[in-house]
Amino acid sequence: MRNANAGYYNGLCIVQRNDKYGYIDKQGNIKISLKYDDVYHFSEGLACVMTTYPGKYGYINTQGTFIIPQFFEQASIFSEGFAAVRVNGKWGYIKKPF
Repeated sequence: MRNANAGYYNGLCIVQRNDKYGYIDKQGNIKISLKYDDVYHFSEGLACVMTTYPGKYGYINTQGTFIIPQFFEQASIFSEGFAAVRVNGKWGYIKKPF
């Protein structure tokens, strides 16, 4: 396992093993299993993640629960309550749900 992103956001850091990504805490414990094909760091309590199936991005909380389902072709981190997303080739913004 290697540290794929040398920084902690919302207390979690991205790690990678065998081409899959997940998150560890500051003690090195796996907090969100390494099952994602692409991930972004946490921002405003959510992280953008993607799995091969369905091949779309969604947003998880720090417990690994999907808060926003995998629906987006591309997506970015939340900033000031909004995140840029692409659906059907068109870009727009979504608002943080809480």
